[in-house]
Amino acid sequence: MDIPYIRGRVALQAHVGVPEGTVEEEYARNGFFGHYAHLYRREAPVNWTRIEGPLRPRAYDLNRLEAPTGGDLLAARRAVLANADVALHTGTLTDAMPYFYRNADGDEVLFIHEGAGRIETDFGPLAYEPGDYILVPRGTVYRLAPTSPTRFLTVEAFSEVSFPEKGMLGQHALFDPAVVRVPTPDEGSTAKPDANGEYELRIKRTGAVTRVFFASCPINTVG
Repeated sequence: MDIPYIRGRVALQAHVGVPEGTVEEEYARNGFFGHYAHLYRREAPVNWTRIEGPLRPRAYDLNRLEAPTGGDLLAARRAVLANADVALHTGTLTDAMPYFYRNADGDEVLFIHEGAGRIETDFGPLAYEPGDYILVPRGTVYRLAPTSPTRFLTVEAFSEVSFPEKGMLGQHALFDPAVVRVPTPDEGSTAKPDANGEYELRIKRTGAVTRVFFASCPINTVG
């Protein structure tokens, strides 16, 4: 059983009515999961003047990366950071992808920095615009078709991406679930066959890409 202990000057409710002259710090062993404490300090714990050692924060200006543009997703994406759990990529597309893509290694979350267009998937299409997060589950076939040059960040997660436990933050943290949009199958993809009358699907598995060709469009879901 978890027993709350309250000492000193605190807010009656976490994050609400923080005592004047204090800042709130959320302290936990497992991020936002498990046991936690709220500490109220006179100065912010990030009010440091200098850091030496491996914990020193680093800022990456990804605008300086020069990457190919066009419609080739795999050529346009540049890996920025990666470990055994997640990989971060950045890239820009100026044209519709000439092939379809399936990531068999992990889920993908695309954050749209700039541009607009449409993503076509096994589950149907969705329009996107700046500020959108697009979740593509592992194994889903998709194709991006920008209507304007699209700059995006991709988070490739090698375990399932899911909504976090809300806990004490309430139903509408970290966002209102009413704003989530899901696709609906429609007339299908706007992609056309290549010069050989084929449609290409590229599948990434264990980091290697396999090319599969079809006589008909691989996005053909009706329900």
